[in-house]
Amino acid sequence: MSSFFSLAGKVREIGVPGILAHMYRQFVDGTLVVCSGDVCRKIFVHNQRVSFASSNCEADSLGNFLIKNNIIDLQLFHRAGDFMVQHHTRFGRALLELGVLDAEGLWLWVGRQLREIVFACFGLLDGEYEIITDESPPLENILLDEDIPALLVEGSRRSLAGELIKQKLEPLTELYVYKEDLSGRIGFKPYELHVLELVRNENTISEILRKSELLEFDTRRVLYLFFILDIVSPQKVEASHDNDAENVVSYRSFNSFEEALKYYNMKYELIFRVLSKEIGPIAQSILTRAIEGIESSLPSYLKNVQLTPGGSIKKEKILKSLWYHDFDSYVGELLRGLEEILYAEIFAVKKHLGVEYEQQILKWINPTGN
Repeated sequence: MSSFFSLAGKVREIGVPGILAHMYRQFVDGTLVVCSGDVCRKIFVHNQRVSFASSNCEADSLGNFLIKNNIIDLQLFHRAGDFMVQHHTRFGRALLELGVLDAEGLWLWVGRQLREIVFACFGLLDGEYEIITDESPPLENILLDEDIPALLVEGSRRSLAGELIKQKLEPLTELYVYKEDLSGRIGFKPYELHVLELVRNENTISEILRKSELLEFDTRRVLYLFFILDIVSPQKVEASHDNDAENVVSYRSFNSFEEALKYYNMKYELIFRVLSKEIGPIAQSILTRAIEGIESSLPSYLKNVQLTPGGSIKKEKILKSLWYHDFDSYVGELLRGLEEILYAEIFAVKKHLGVEYEQQILKWINPTGN
């Protein structure tokens, strides 16, 4: 699926499961607001997890959810409502005070209610969405804290997006296995792995449907799940054979740590400009996450680096850690670390924009052309 997505638009264009999958892959923190008619629901995302959900729809309230699940009846519902008004407290606390729920039960059922609010968005085709990236997380005590892929898998298994699945898969004729890094962590069911094996062996959707042991709808449902998780792709992606050694800069090119850092910062700024032009304000978050992903292999003074608004890495902390080190002894280590950051960012460009952008950036930053 396309790695670019807008921070606002029509739900029909991508679907809420697809939006959450993009937020997961691109490390976007923020509030996903989904409105359809008079109903608006919010899904709060932080660190690739859904932390909370809310809704202005009365049917989504905790009280109605508990009635629906036969935990309380209408009499208890009204009694707890009266208690709320009299004691200026929340519905869940009222149920505790009245002895209807204990603490474990409250946390359990509020968590389930929050999940239902998220799932209520999955099947939507009409409406609009917006991702607000500068909104603070809600100050709530009972949080959802669910891994996004896990929620997408559960939503898929509950068949919550039938029309959306049909719409998104209809234009596709072939699928290829793209990457399987989520497969082991999620723990797919045997029948889901069966469909993945069919993609690996058959490619055409018609043949996958014909040979699947599942019903056609269930096969499409699993294919859609793999599609939004980027496990399968409509395009066959060949492995890259770039020779990273060609782009390593000799320490003899520089006379100081500051000069070396300035050289690489020009490259980081170029990458940031390309990415931000195509993707927008989430570019900085993407590059930051790319660097965090390789921190374990970086020297101590390059850990927890911060990016400036222009995409360069802030130099003060790094230079402060290096000023008393001998240049000739430590410049090689610094350059290797800066080079790793550079290629982590280039890989992020490849991941989010494609191979053509990656190749163009490699041409621009190749030292032999400087």
